[in-house]
Amino acid sequence: GTPQWEIAVDLDSWIQTAPTIVDLNNDGNLDFVVATWNNVNADSNAVYAYRASNQSLLWKYKVSDVMYHGTAVADLDSDGLPELIIGCYNDTLYCINGDNGTTSWKYSYGSGFYMGAPATIADLDGDGECEIVFSCYYKVGALAGNGTVKWIYSIPGYEQAFRGCALADINNDLLPDVIFGTDGGKVIALNGTNGANIWTKNLASHYGNTTFAFDNAPLVSDFDNDDSLEVFIVGGHAEYPNFQNDFGRAYMITAGKGSGPDWLMFQRDIHRQSSLCEITPSYVIENNSTNPSVSVFPNPSSNYTVIKFPNSENQTSKLTIYNANGEVVYNVENIIGTEVKIENKNWDKSIYFFKLQNNEGIVGQGKFIVQ
Repeated sequence: GTPQWEIAVDLDSWIQTAPTIVDLNNDGNLDFVVATWNNVNADSNAVYAYRASNQSLLWKYKVSDVMYHGTAVADLDSDGLPELIIGCYNDTLYCINGDNGTTSWKYSYGSGFYMGAPATIADLDGDGECEIVFSCYYKVGALAGNGTVKWIYSIPGYEQAFRGCALADINNDLLPDVIFGTDGGKVIALNGTNGANIWTKNLASHYGNTTFAFDNAPLVSDFDNDDSLEVFIVGGHAEYPNFQNDFGRAYMITAGKGSGPDWLMFQRDIHRQSSLCEITPSYVIENNSTNPSVSVFPNPSSNYTVIKFPNSENQTSKLTIYNANGEVVYNVENIIGTEVKIENKNWDKSIYFFKLQNNEGIVGQGKFIVQ
């Protein structure tokens, strides 16, 4: 519980964002990203990326206004490297190349529509490409991976969804839907494909007080194991300094049959990546020299995976396995022979990528699934 280190990002600013943890350049090591809030000197606001191992600055990306929530992460241009999505109070959503801190694209809904909520990312229409869901003022919208608009939804009554959206299939079409709470005390679910309303729950009315509001994002899961998904969300009302007027209530509401997946915390996971999209490491994309005689079995697997490969010259080999975030999860050197067996019974259920090397270079590479 003792601090290991601290760094001065900008001593004249606050940091409102939670750190996003991600391997920015696919070197197998984690990095982290934060952004500053300075409403006195707006030009000093920036997004900062650091190496986690030694806290060295990788890059700094300047913006012209404050940022409250952190970044969402996905490979939006299929280069095997992550892009970072962050909203700014200057009405702009920024897409930043994670490896070097340059601009990929910008999107602005229009003057006065500040981008305060965190973006979330998923393949909403099943086309194999990731879409970005954003919330600005009373609008919730979806963008394609290149920043073009897919759909826009206007929240009735000019209500806002400041904590962003959870993404999970709740209508059993196997595609993610969009669920959020509003400052008017409503929980709203939209069809992720086109932004059409699936349902609206007026929980301010249920509570019996028009000042009941949601300032939290929802969670989605089958919490009671009844084969139907539920939405959990906490709302209420707060006054300062008149705390005696505060009140609140937690709600669990039936969402519907659906395939999920679970959305169990704010910005979805402990890395705060706000995304259902997996990042394929760049070496898998860029290097097409995979030896066809390399085989992987069983695939999918649940207890172990065997990788067989040619080794006519009896060289020692090295195997590196990456998870969907590009992090090294398994590494073994001095492999002798023509196969290696990986015990993965206790691994997370996910997709994994491997690279097999010897002294002459890459012998083979590919992917396998643990289920």
